[in-house]
Amino acid sequence: MAEKKPRPVEYFDPEGKTQTGYFLDDHVYVDEQATQPIPAGSTFRAGNGNYYRMTPYGGVLWSSAKQVDEQGNWINQGSQWYVRAQDLMGQIQNRAPFAYDAATDPLYLQARGETVRQGRRAMEDAQALTAQLTGGYDSSYSRQVGEQAFHEHLSRLANLLPELYDRAKDGYDDETRALYDQVDGLLGLYDLDYQTYLDKVGRDQAEAARADAQARYEQDRLDALAREQAKQDAAQTQQADRDRDYAYKLVFEALKAGKMPTRDLLAAAGLDPTLAEQIRQYYANRG
Repeated sequence: MAEKKPRPVEYFDPEGKTQTGYFLDDHVYVDEQATQPIPAGSTFRAGNGNYYRMTPYGGVLWSSAKQVDEQGNWINQGSQWYVRAQDLMGQIQNRAPFAYDAATDPLYLQARGETVRQGRRAMEDAQALTAQLTGGYDSSYSRQVGEQAFHEHLSRLANLLPELYDRAKDGYDDETRALYDQVDGLLGLYDLDYQTYLDKVGRDQAEAARADAQARYEQDRLDALAREQAKQDAAQTQQADRDRDYAYKLVFEALKAGKMPTRDLLAAAGLDPTLAEQIRQYYANRG
């Protein structure tokens, strides 16, 4: 069988930026050698279409309808933390990509208004000064000088656009990171719920093991008592048989001698008194 090789796959890093990783066996790695997992806070889409969020506790499946994972472990999607994290992940995935429109940027509109006002003032000042220097008459030259001053101010506004773009982009990225931070926090609470569940499972299993061990111990003890009782019963039965045989021997010796044994001795031998009298007479008549 050919060895599986990682395939390139895009993922979102903790800052929400798209990166290229390498997918292998439901995991995404930073390096092509598949030795370094992508950092916690990253999100990737597996081949089955499900999205995973990498947390300090491992990858957390957030878009599956299953209640347990492939190993049968509890996922508890009914957890309020899991549901809220899933909703936030949906918001992140459905966010419109960043786009900057200066016409809707309040900072740009404010800067443009102030720049236009300053430019007009500079234009008026330049025209007035030029007119004064030329004898107080308005001329095309003074208007040209004023327009030049106005456009110099407008050029400053154009130079401001990259800074405003970067500020807006930083704000968008900050919002993305804040959403991811909320997801991580909610998944952390979810993980605590899951750990509580695992602790309970562990306690239940330990209690079941203790109860099973106690039951086995009790059964072994009862079995040992039963064997000892059976041994004692067998010994008593054997002794009773020996005692009866000995009593039976004494009874017949007495009967042969023409004597009638006591009722206790007859009872010990298991012989009826009437029958014993008949036997005694039999031996007496023979004599």
